[in-house]
Amino acid sequence: MTRGAYRLFKGMKEIWIWLKTEYKRAALKLPAALGRAVILLVVVGMIAFCAQKQRSASANKAPVQIGYASEENALIRLAVSYVENMEAVKGLCRFVPVEEEEGKRLLQEGELAALLVLPENMIEGILGGSNEPASLYLTENPSPEGLVFEEFAGAATGLLQTAQAEIYAMHALTEYFQAESSGLAQAYQEIDAFNLGIVMEREQYFKFRRLSETGNTGFAVYYASAFFTLYLFASGMFLGGFLKRSREEMLLLKKRGGIAYGTQLLGRTFITTGCMLLLLFAAGLMWLSGSVREALQISFSMQSILLAVLAACCAAAGLLFVYLLAEGERSAVLPAGFAVVFMCYVSGCFVPSAILPKVVNRLAAALPTTYVKKAFTALFSGGKEDALKTAVLLCIFLVCFLLGALFVVRREERKRWKKERKIPEKTEDISAEAGHKHIYEGKEEAAIRVGQTKKNGLLFWILGKRLLYKKTIWVCLLCMIFLSALQYHLEKQSEAVITAAVYTPDTKLREIISEYDGLVHFLVCEDSEEVKRNVVRGNAECGYVLQEDLQEQIMAGNGIWSIEAYEKADSTMTRVVNEVLFERIFYVISAEWFEGYIAENAMFADARLEVGEDALRGEARRQLAYRLSDDSTFRFEHITVLGAAPLTDSAGTEGRQKSRTAYPAEAAAGAGIVLCGIAGVLEALQDIKKKRFRGRTALMAGVFTVLQPVLCGTLAALGIIGVTRGGAGLGRQTAVLFLLAAAVILVGIGVVLVKRVAERS
Repeated sequence: MTRGAYRLFKGMKEIWIWLKTEYKRAALKLPAALGRAVILLVVVGMIAFCAQKQRSASANKAPVQIGYASEENALIRLAVSYVENMEAVKGLCRFVPVEEEEGKRLLQEGELAALLVLPENMIEGILGGSNEPASLYLTENPSPEGLVFEEFAGAATGLLQTAQAEIYAMHALTEYFQAESSGLAQAYQEIDAFNLGIVMEREQYFKFRRLSETGNTGFAVYYASAFFTLYLFASGMFLGGFLKRSREEMLLLKKRGGIAYGTQLLGRTFITTGCMLLLLFAAGLMWLSGSVREALQISFSMQSILLAVLAACCAAAGLLFVYLLAEGERSAVLPAGFAVVFMCYVSGCFVPSAILPKVVNRLAAALPTTYVKKAFTALFSGGKEDALKTAVLLCIFLVCFLLGALFVVRREERKRWKKERKIPEKTEDISAEAGHKHIYEGKEEAAIRVGQTKKNGLLFWILGKRLLYKKTIWVCLLCMIFLSALQYHLEKQSEAVITAAVYTPDTKLREIISEYDGLVHFLVCEDSEEVKRNVVRGNAECGYVLQEDLQEQIMAGNGIWSIEAYEKADSTMTRVVNEVLFERIFYVISAEWFEGYIAENAMFADARLEVGEDALRGEARRQLAYRLSDDSTFRFEHITVLGAAPLTDSAGTEGRQKSRTAYPAEAAAGAGIVLCGIAGVLEALQDIKKKRFRGRTALMAGVFTVLQPVLCGTLAALGIIGVTRGGAGLGRQTAVLFLLAAAVILVGIGVVLVKRVAERS
């Protein structure tokens, strides 16, 4: 054996021995991490179970509440009941009767997603033609559910406006052509019968085709992929003790063990990946349940499994990078937790990407959580189209995280070298390692020793000084405020759009569909294959191929499955788009039928002979268009509730704002408080473990160690609310944040006291 081969063999042997040591080290921490991950899983499962039981207990209840204020009227109650039980609305909205002022208050407090105020004598107004507009109240930044309901309301209003406009146009035509009005009542009934016949059976026109090999619904794939993305990163944080190493340990391993920094980071990443896969497997045991397996199938192909492994590798490398950036394991909890929450929000794990502003989706393309979620989407849908792109980007992020971690280690080594050169000559007998440790930990340990003998007032300031040394926490709190403000204002300048691909050979219908301006944006395609490509590639939430003779089939009553609806693997907004698309189709079909009805009606026989059938059709078309544009039909007045005062939309009664922010500022503020509380509890538990305090001092030290970071987190939370919400509802939000902070402090102190009692016994 040559000398070079011998060195290579020896080096590989040393690395193998080191990897076995690291594996044993990880194995010691895995049971605790697994226990915490199982606790997390059980908590989430209990919440889901309770929510399911609550929903099962009352089939009419739904999480999203829409308030409506109206007079007591049997017809209105019947109409609300009908709309509430529509397939597209059922399960998303529940209508709650409220007084107008009470509804505005509940809307501002977030108890309602929207408030609908119906005018007095609404039914009489619709029948008589006065049509006083109803008021649709939304907050300045409505919830995603509020935006969806606004789109539902717009589609429903469009159906009603078309039907009403035909009634009014019919009356106007009789006056224009001086026709006998004795048959108007029967004509009104025939118009209503035709329109109601189409509207009542609209759901049977759509034939759904899921682009998923497993057959899972879009809701199942979306929620499963979002859950496992969050679970992967959250459970990986429980391995922080294994990921975080001191600079001295890494340097010693490099000099004495011959293990380079890059090798150490790579080996630790792979071992952490294995641990995270075991944690994922523990969560995957839920699939053994018959009900879960029935609702959620898994693709066990090599491609989907490889993507899941790459996702775990990427998550492990990302957490390693964050933990190395922080000065300690406890300090890393805050940046790691906030990074996970923020990135998962942008990637659509909390709110479906389809209803997030465009700027959020553009940012999502540059975040690793997006491709981790796509990996799980492939696992639950069996999708193969974007597999190669997802795998390549996960590998790129993995390499970037490892290079970033290596840069952090090298930077710390240079800092260490510079500090060692500045050690005074009188400490030459102290080794470089001991000197560095003295410099790094001296202030903290000195503060603790003094704290053991001083009064509580001084102890509070000493522990506060220790908190000041944790730069990671302060930098993270400032970043939380800055990123929240930046994200909030970027979203306000961007539109929220649900894109749907459509193909129809009908030129007129194509124009009507492409002209629609709302939350839904229709991408008109040249053929059915282009529709499928846009849906498969994720360019559209869903796609539609309209039958060539669609209008004739629906008017003849043979329109069953005349619209092919293609759903993306994790689509959640298809039902919303269905309603909007049908409103466009209904307008074209109903208007064409109305022209033919007028041309063939016996009331206009003399006019048909006098001016001709084409002119009669043209006048019917003109009258219908005029009635739809002169505000004589029923409509909504969109009003934005800002602070304490409602403001009419600047676009008037027709405009609907699309530039809204979905950023959950309150949730981000609350997450900051909770994460600060966790960091404080971990620090207090570390004090107990190292027996840093005795007697009464130990009790007060634990209280102060939990209290101080929570107070800092609360100030940061108020900063987030201040820069995002301004003065709107600031008092109520401040009270909620202080209540949350008090709850976190009490729970944290309770955990510390239990641990202290356990140590004494």
